Amino acid sequence: MSDKDYSDMIKILEGAGFEVMPPEPSLSDPPQRRKTRYLLSEWEARRLEATPQITDKVIIRLGTRLGLRVSEMHVARIGQIERRMVVDHDNDEEVEVRFLHVWGKKTRQKKGSGEKKHRMVYMDLETFEFIEEMKDDFDLDEVGYLALKPDGTCFSMSGLRSRIYKLARDGGIGLKEDGMKTFVSGHDLRRFWATNGLQVQRIDTQVMLDQGGWASPQAMQPYQSQPTPDIIYKNLKRGGAL
Repeated sequence: MSDKDYSDMIKILEGAGFEVMPPEPSLSDPPQRRKTRYLLSEWEARRLEATPQITDKVIIRLGTRLGLRVSEMHVARIGQIERRMVVDHDNDEEVEVRFLHVWGKKTRQKKGSGEKKHRMVYMDLETFEFIEEMKDDFDLDEVGYLALKPDGTCFSMSGLRSRIYKLARDGGIGLKEDGMKTFVSGHDLRRFWATNGLQVQRIDTQVMLDQGGWASPQAMQPYQSQPTPDIIYKNLKRGGAL
């Protein structure tokens, strides 16, 4: 019986006053992936970053600690890293910091139109040291890519997204309820970086706007409105609810 014939039969039975119950789902049916946003906790981000493969460490941290989009990770190269000297006013001393030059999309920019928007993204020391280790392991030069497969070869865009899904799946990170599963996407890494920076670290919104490559403060609203699991726990504990 076709779906249309089955639907017509149901209408006839309901029109005659019969109550028709929906069929029970088969237990053998594969679970569906629920498409939803997943907001990582700090613990989950650290667990993802603790992956043993050096190339995977770099990929994850490009999202969780630098806030890159997958499209930006895909094309980022070692030569885009720049070392700069700044003054630490709290300690009145000069310190070296690292930035990654990124050419990303403009918010609301149509695909394939306009010029890429340039920004300088701060790179923490730990991420930089992992990149240096990867550089030595694979004998990479300035044109070497930052997002690499475990064998040192380059990803396709879809391959990079799949790798992030796999790392999260293997780490058991994601929603699991009623047989439905959602694993962490590349944008979920950026979402953690943005939400953590705005809500936990309380970084100035103008700095976050520049670092994330957003066109307006309104584009950051989703990352300010939903509290992280860490903030929920902290506030409930402080309020005596736990």
